[in-house]
Amino acid sequence: MELSRRELIAVCTAGIALSNASSASTKAVPVYPGPASIGHRVIDANGLKVHVAEQGSGPLVLLCHGFPESWYSWRNQIPALAAAGYHAVAPDMRGYGGTDAPPERDSYTIMDLVGDMVGGTHRIAKSIDESLSLAKARWTARSTQTTFRRG
Repeated sequence: MELSRRELIAVCTAGIALSNASSASTKAVPVYPGPASIGHRVIDANGLKVHVAEQGSGPLVLLCHGFPESWYSWRNQIPALAAAGYHAVAPDMRGYGGTDAPPERDSYTIMDLVGDMVGGTHRIAKSIDESLSLAKARWTARSTQTTFRRG
């Protein structure tokens, strides 16, 4: 089933409205478009609730979308990567889809986005090897932080 961008936004908005309207005792689960084989969950990362779409097991592959996309941009690649032996994960970036949207404009810097992805991958990592690789990535991001600062 192929959805237009407008239809996708309507479906995601309806899912968010359903989850916001539900009571604390009964939480409505949004229905996401795309292949049924792709699983969805919400994780805590960098102080936010982050929606992720995922499938497969094996080495972690993190698929990050750009503006104005969502996890749905990767709907065809996720099953292919899973079939190739990878754990494919496509999060909604902060402010998009089912992920929290901080109200402060200054909360959308590249370092905030990288922090969300690093924090999220630590929640997703299932093995010591994945955690060690993530620790190396975090150290690299911290050691090159000045490269990304505005002067």
